[in-house]
Amino acid sequence: MDVLTQVAATTTALQAVATQVLEDHLAHCVHEAVVAGGARPRTRSPRLRRPSPG
Repeated sequence: MDVLTQVAATTTALQAVATQVLEDHLAHCVHEAVVAGGARPRTRSPRLRRPSPG
């Protein structure tokens, strides 16, 4: 593998990890805070939406 291929693969893997961490945080920490009576959830920020394929 050349260096650019390795960098691209690493970037993709890190993005997948970051997405999973965010989803876990939203599913657990944020959910628990809302259930416990924290601030009401707001509409999803466009920045958090997954990019469209293509």
